[in-house]
Amino acid sequence: MSSIDWYRLKELAERFSPLATTLNFILYALALVVGLAIWSRRRLKSWLLQRARVILGKAVPTETIRAVVSQGYQVPEWMHASRNGEPGIQVHARWTFTNITSAPVQIADVYLKLRPRVHGHAMVRHHEVNKYGCVDLMPRLAVPGDTTFFVFPPIRKPGQDLKATVVIVDNLGNEHCVPVIFRGPKGGQIETEGTKGT
Repeated sequence: MSSIDWYRLKELAERFSPLATTLNFILYALALVVGLAIWSRRRLKSWLLQRARVILGKAVPTETIRAVVSQGYQVPEWMHASRNGEPGIQVHARWTFTNITSAPVQIADVYLKLRPRVHGHAMVRHHEVNKYGCVDLMPRLAVPGDTTFFVFPPIRKPGQDLKATVVIVDNLGNEHCVPVIFRGPKGGQIETEGTKGT
């Protein structure tokens, strides 16, 4: 191919370059419009289904429990703990749990939002007898309860407070997050996981 042909190709490329840019812009714009339309359609469908379930009384609530940590005579605290000779800490808090729905719910899981997360257990007082366990929270009723966690190795020293978020998971999978300040011990009291000692 002669040198004159190369110049012609260069001229053609320069001539059609703005057109190619315009076509690319149009294609990107069309893709954006189509993507937004698909996303909006899905969002609209989800919203319509949710509204229909609410109207028909079949909606699954996303908030079921109000949890208020006790700040009275027994404030949230952590203390020394051990497990098979391994040092750690026990984290404890007293609560008032209220079921704000019209149906019974249960606390299925509790964990501290740490890295890694630390799962614990929740004990709730029965609404009729003075017994604690994994019981239903009855509608529109407030009952006392407590949460306990064991963290290994220890992440605080005596005299230091622990700031952490307690996540309460109900039986519907909803997570209720409550930030809590756990007061640290001044002495050297030791708690053993499962049993108490000195």
